Amino acid sequence: MKKTNIKVFWIILLMVGMGILTEKSAVSAAQQPSVQYRSQVQDIGWQDYVADGQTSGTTGQGKRLEATSIQLSNLDGNLTGSIQYQTHVQNIGWQNWTQDGSVSGTVGQSLRLEAIKIKLSGTVANAYDVYYRVHAQNFGWLGWTSNGQEAGTTGYGYRLEAMEVVLVPKGQGAPGSTLNSFYNNNSGPTVQYRTHVQDFGWQDSVSDGQTAGTTGQSKRLEAAMFQLGNQTAATTGSIQYQTQIQNIGWQSWVQDGELSGTQGQSLRLETIRIKLTGNIANFYDVYYRVHAENFGWLGWATNGQDAGTVGYGYRLEAMQVVLVPKGQAAPGDTSNSSYTKQPNPSVNYQTNVQNIGWQDSVSNGSTSGTTGQALRIEALKANISNLSDNVAGGINYKAFVQNIGWQSEVADNTVAGTSGQSLRVEALTFNLTGTLSNVYDVYYRTYVQNYGWLGWAANGQNAGTTGRSLRIEALQIQLVKKGSAAPGGGTAYLAPEPSDFIDVSSNQSDLTQADFNALHAAGIKTAVVKLSEYTTYKNPFAATQISYARNAGMKIAVYHYAWFTNQAEATNEANYFANYAQTLGLPSDTVMVDDYEVNYAVDSSGDKVADLDTFRSTLAQRGYGNVVDYSYQSIIGPGNIVDTNRISPNDIWIAQYPNNTNPAAARALQYNSQFAAWQYSSNKYFSGLSRSIPLDVSIDYSGRFTN
Repeated sequence: MKKTNIKVFWIILLMVGMGILTEKSAVSAAQQPSVQYRSQVQDIGWQDYVADGQTSGTTGQGKRLEATSIQLSNLDGNLTGSIQYQTHVQNIGWQNWTQDGSVSGTVGQSLRLEAIKIKLSGTVANAYDVYYRVHAQNFGWLGWTSNGQEAGTTGYGYRLEAMEVVLVPKGQGAPGSTLNSFYNNNSGPTVQYRTHVQDFGWQDSVSDGQTAGTTGQSKRLEAAMFQLGNQTAATTGSIQYQTQIQNIGWQSWVQDGELSGTQGQSLRLETIRIKLTGNIANFYDVYYRVHAENFGWLGWATNGQDAGTVGYGYRLEAMQVVLVPKGQAAPGDTSNSSYTKQPNPSVNYQTNVQNIGWQDSVSNGSTSGTTGQALRIEALKANISNLSDNVAGGINYKAFVQNIGWQSEVADNTVAGTSGQSLRVEALTFNLTGTLSNVYDVYYRTYVQNYGWLGWAANGQNAGTTGRSLRIEALQIQLVKKGSAAPGGGTAYLAPEPSDFIDVSSNQSDLTQADFNALHAAGIKTAVVKLSEYTTYKNPFAATQISYARNAGMKIAVYHYAWFTNQAEATNEANYFANYAQTLGLPSDTVMVDDYEVNYAVDSSGDKVADLDTFRSTLAQRGYGNVVDYSYQSIIGPGNIVDTNRISPNDIWIAQYPNNTNPAAARALQYNSQFAAWQYSSNKYFSGLSRSIPLDVSIDYSGRFTN
């Protein structure tokens, strides 16, 4: 009895398990999408739907398929999309794509289906391939094909008699052989054409994509003729064409070997249109492209579209023509098959002026702002209008604003500058974007306080002044075609006047308040005070020197004498420097200088620029982002220890001492003006000090230390 119970238990368990497996299989099947399809069959009409690889239609009865309807079912929540299909119909050719149960083909017209394409869309297309095959007259079952490829025949006049369709998970492969899924009768129609060329006359006829005319010889086409060949009863019809001619314009349409253009009048063809008529237009597209003066080969046009140029006065020099079965791709790029000359683009701009507000917009070199009224421009905006169809783009611009500096670049009628803050705009840049920048340059100039009109700048160059506290009062902007002359010359931008500053350490600890006052009176605008060295030394006189300099009216910058030889040491020294700066209450915009010159550091191995970058980034993390690297001229330059390929010259203070240390002469020399600052002497004596003491003196080219 016990054994019997055990057997019954295992039998029941097995049955339950099988039930569970059956249930799981049912769930899996329920989640498998299905494709259903039906056919309209000669003498039978619409058959019932079949599904998932079953045969729709007939075989062995010689009956044509006339229409079909296909749909998906059983899509779960993760799969969405459609099934799309397109049929090639007797006397019609390829119909438009249809989908999801709509009829493709004809009903009641006794026209055979000859070929079909089927494809999926939506997320179901990412998970499944749709495979299909057809039974074709005189061929029987053809191979399987998938995802929008042709199945059946074209050019034979053979009927489809049956079809099978199935969904296959991605990667599982076809349900059978894919050989010979489609037959195309290659004895299709041809197109022949020839051209009448300047100085040559009529050339021999060419065909099917060959070049008629010349390239590289600057010879105009003056006339052309076209005709079709190898036509069958299914491809009857004509080829028609129309040309646009110099001094004449568009001629009337002609066809089938008739001449379009002129002979003996030396008039160029500028544009052409070609199209098919009759049955052949149901089965083929005509594609054509031209070689145009100053453009070269343009894109392919089709079925009556313009190919060439309008309004330029440019000659056609060559052409190619080809017939392409309906539904197949163009023989090449179809973009820019023609160009129509449009009016020149316009640059429009307006300014917000002190005591006036926003003035009306002006354009193309007109003056916006005021002259002779001492009124500042506070904001501006600009845009481009009147672009042609083949040119796209806009205008970017930015402003250098009082107390702010360079703002971020804005574009296309966005405001640059400020509103309601009474801040002057001091400098400007403009540049074009998109393909517009390939065709035009943008020129602009400013009317500046104390100077009047400055010269013209272009394409992102600075116009106006920086570091001189001078307002822009008016501006002019205009577009100039590439290669054309600028509207004028002159100096468009005045950089900051070089300003002297000194650097001091404990070696100058005996400088008094009176000494700092005398230095400021002598033109010194900034004192760069040493704060620290390595991670073991702090200048004990730094606080006093900073106080004296501030009391004298000077600005303050500070420096650290560096010894680091790797990134870890650079981090430690930067933190040491920042800690002391914070202890002294220095604001976050203080210029923080890395004095990188000691041989111990410079002669060490490793990536020196990476060490310098680490020092800089550590200071930035501590809130001090205005960092400058100081070193001597012999180790600065492209590929050098202080590598200007990797460190911007605007972040470098360079030391180089010529023989002449007179400040005025040093300014005139303009040595090293590509850098932020130049220390031109370490041995400068100033009169009026309490004792004779040599000082380091520098020129601030960028205004970074002194503004």
